[in-house]
Amino acid sequence: DKHLTVFGGKQWRPLLAVTDVGHYLVEAVNSDRSGIYNLKFENVTIADLAKRFKRIIPHLTVEFTNVQFEDSRNYRVSSRKAERDFAFRPRITVEEEVQRLITLFKEGRVQNVNDNSYYNTNYVKALLLNHEI
Repeated sequence: DKHLTVFGGKQWRPLLAVTDVGHYLVEAVNSDRSGIYNLKFENVTIADLAKRFKRIIPHLTVEFTNVQFEDSRNYRVSSRKAERDFAFRPRITVEEEVQRLITLFKEGRVQNVNDNSYYNTNYVKALLLNHEI
């Protein structure tokens, strides 16, 4: 809807493009590596991420509010272990991934952004209602 509301915004999130995740998975499958790895391209605050979106999409309106949102998770991760054990390094920036998504929307390859499949909570609720889990 060309509008973004940021609740709080000081929360940190580790970001990594799905394509980069795939590269890690390919390398992991083709090795004898095992264990738990934190993967990220970068850690960023939600407020900074919203500002970056605004730079990419100038007609986007961004509203910052102090009203608390139900998702108050706040975390940064270290990927030192992955950097030590994997040859692959993430390459895709937030800006590149947003441009890719814009292209998908313009090409009509994403039909309905409000579909439950794009919202974890709604998707799981639907599965529960249909007794699929």
